[in-house]
Amino acid sequence: MNLLENVQHRATRMIPGFRNLSYEERLRRLDLPTLTYRHFRGDAIETYKYLSGLYTSNNASALLPLADTPSGVTTRGH
Repeated sequence: MNLLENVQHRATRMIPGFRNLSYEERLRRLDLPTLTYRHFRGDAIETYKYLSGLYTSNNASALLPLADTPSGVTTRGH
């Protein structure tokens, strides 16, 4: 995630007149969200779709592969 955020950080610095601005100010002026925000938003949208029944059972199993695993299988304590 940090690597992708660094790409956006460098790309916004290349815009003429933006080099000396802080990263947050560049994002604000360009109306760009941070990578962390985009991930959170995407997760929230997918959760809403799942809870609203917009996924069929076939799609849900692709999203949640551990739901059909036999009991006793662990995911390192999580």
